[in-house]
Amino acid sequence: CRGFQEAEVLYAHIVQRFFDHPDAWIALSTLLIRTGRVNEAVGVIRAAQTGGPEGKFVKPRQDGGVLMTLAFAQHMRGHTAEPTSLYMLSANSGGGAAAIFLLKRIFEDGGDDENAETYATALMQVKVDVPEQL
Repeated sequence: CRGFQEAEVLYAHIVQRFFDHPDAWIALSTLLIRTGRVNEAVGVIRAAQTGGPEGKFVKPRQDGGVLMTLAFAQHMRGHTAEPTSLYMLSANSGGGAAAIFLLKRIFEDGGDDENAETYATALMQVKVDVPEQL
C-alpha cells in the first residue's frame, strides 16, 4: 500500500534524525509488523536498544514501549523466553496495562495458570488504580 510505503520512509527519516525518541522507533517497528515484516521490525527495534553508534542515547533502550514492541515482535516469531523477560521489563518501565496483559497471555499460551492468574490479578489492580490505562 502506498500509504504504508510513504509512512515507512517518513519514520525511517525521523529515527535517523531524532534517534533518541522512542516513539519514532516504536512507530517504525509497528508499521513493519503491520505490513508483515516482523523480522525487519525486530532488527529496527534492536537498533533502538543499542543506543546509537556510540551507545550514548538512552531513552529508547530504557523505554517500556520499546521493550514491549520488541517483546511483541519476538512473540509473533514464536519465541517465548525473551518476550516473557521483555514484557516483565516493560511492565516495570512504563509499559502499563498492555505489557501486563501480554505477559498474562504468554503465560496462558504456555499453560502456566499460576503466573497467568498472578498477572490477571495485577491487571485488575491496574483497572482499580489507573483506570485510564484500560
